[in-house]
Amino acid sequence: MIHGRTFRMLVSVVLVGFVGMAGLGCSRSSPVETTAEEDPFARRVVSAVLGCAAVNVETDLQEIVGPPGYTVNRRVPAVSPSTDPKSNPDYYTGFVSLGYGGEIIIEMGTELRDGPGADLRIYQAVADEPIEVFVAASPGGPWKSLGIKYCPESCDFDLSASGLASARYVRIVDKDYDYNCTRLGDNCQCYYTAGADIDAVEALNGYDS
Repeated sequence: MIHGRTFRMLVSVVLVGFVGMAGLGCSRSSPVETTAEEDPFARRVVSAVLGCAAVNVETDLQEIVGPPGYTVNRRVPAVSPSTDPKSNPDYYTGFVSLGYGGEIIIEMGTELRDGPGADLRIYQAVADEPIEVFVAASPGGPWKSLGIKYCPESCDFDLSASGLASARYVRIVDKDYDYNCTRLGDNCQCYYTAGADIDAVEALNGYDS
């Protein structure tokens, strides 16, 4: 069992039209920008700090751009000595694992607006894990929190919680560590898809949609 935050290995990835590799865990890279305008989904990754860098395999930031693409490959073999096929990193595909305490900042394809009901939907894969969502008008903030939620497959947020009428940038922070890894007896060793697993981000109310 690992106490405190000593296991939190963070690797920063700063993007300016491309993804650069930085440190262990960022072994895959690809462009992370769509060409479509007025798209309700995430258009571009601005930056990311991914936890559990030594073992996190779901680090392709392209996976969060565009509509949901989460898939399960039930035909892959288990990884020895485990008999659980989900221990194979190829069992799940199509998302970005934030790792414990990790975060990602994305630019939306349309400017979010405070409309009727929920305004933003976060698609989460693999498990029901907590995230905190922030929004801002610029990539450097200031950031306004929309709250913390556990996300089974997806969870919705209302822009009115921020006090902003509109926003273009979304910051998603894994809260798995804060909520589940601070008590004696917690099993929070890093693994292939540790932390929140973000599949897509969708504007439910947008100025261009």
